[in-house]
Amino acid sequence: MKKIILLFLVMSVLVFSCKKNQIEPIPENNIPVFTIDGEFGGESIHYSAGDDGIVMNGAIETRNGVNYAYGEFTNGSTKFKLGIFDGNVAIPGIQGSFAVGDTFFFAKKRTEPLAYLSAAMLTSGSKINSVDWYANSVFLGSNNVEIKEPGVYKICGEFTFDDNSTETICNTMYLGFENDVDVSVRHFLNENSILNLWLEGNVSDIDSVRWYFGDEYKWTGETCTKDFSFEPKLVTAKVFYANGAEISKTIRVDGTFNGHWIDDFSVFQLPIIESNWDYNVGLEVERNGQTFSTFNVTNYKGSFIVKKLDYYVHPMTGAPMIRIEADVDAKLKSSTGAVVTTTLNVVLGIPKIN
Repeated sequence: MKKIILLFLVMSVLVFSCKKNQIEPIPENNIPVFTIDGEFGGESIHYSAGDDGIVMNGAIETRNGVNYAYGEFTNGSTKFKLGIFDGNVAIPGIQGSFAVGDTFFFAKKRTEPLAYLSAAMLTSGSKINSVDWYANSVFLGSNNVEIKEPGVYKICGEFTFDDNSTETICNTMYLGFENDVDVSVRHFLNENSILNLWLEGNVSDIDSVRWYFGDEYKWTGETCTKDFSFEPKLVTAKVFYANGAEISKTIRVDGTFNGHWIDDFSVFQLPIIESNWDYNVGLEVERNGQTFSTFNVTNYKGSFIVKKLDYYVHPMTGAPMIRIEADVDAKLKSSTGAVVTTTLNVVLGIPKIN
């Protein structure tokens, strides 16, 4: 929650509710002019929607499971696409204040992995022959895989054990964004087949926990002690926080004592050295036959400073839109490896989601 006051500006307007006393409305019949002015790679540029075939579009897309709201100037051969990531993504419906003059920073290129998916990191790793990894239904690779791009991932592992038995487990991982559900499931099965389950990590703000063996509900409470059968089973903790955040964590418990259990996927997450991407900005440009992106270069000093905010209604669709005027200072890297700097004043429209 620590970034809400400082970095909650545009997404509060875009993805959540607007406060009308904080934004001056402009008349519906006074649709704003959208422009880009400044320098790009040492060259002066000016683009205005409606001139030279330039069209200004706005939309919300999902990048690695996180909403990314953007405005885009394009005429087919030239494109400027500037957007901002959602933040505090584990907490649904979060709201916060905002003010003209707040500064957002460009999402910095990652130099270190955020997660290392490897059976060798599991305590049962010696009993696992192989594992295929998937993130948001996309195959990542087998056995050892790194993830560097921030996002909210549904990570699935298809495990093959030393006796050729198999198991598939999926868990959600918050990587490179504020992790408000930082909790791990732990277990111990004694020789009398009494299973003890408990949570470690961010437990102080937990409202309730529901435990399931397979799909069968078993217990409510932060700990669970139950007789356990001699068959391997998936055990899931559904954790609900007082602030509205929630997460499900699934492990595999092996009642046969053959070592075929699977730990909580939290063991794969690596310490974050660099800052999170909550409410960070990105800029992508197609110009003169080249593609440039702020995501491919480290932008330690890149900034997006909001100068003005207001809203209007789209004359054709009736959809609520946000007009943002901002000063942009960033570096971009081209597909050929060239790095350019840009300083811009932009006025663009981005859709608001209620």
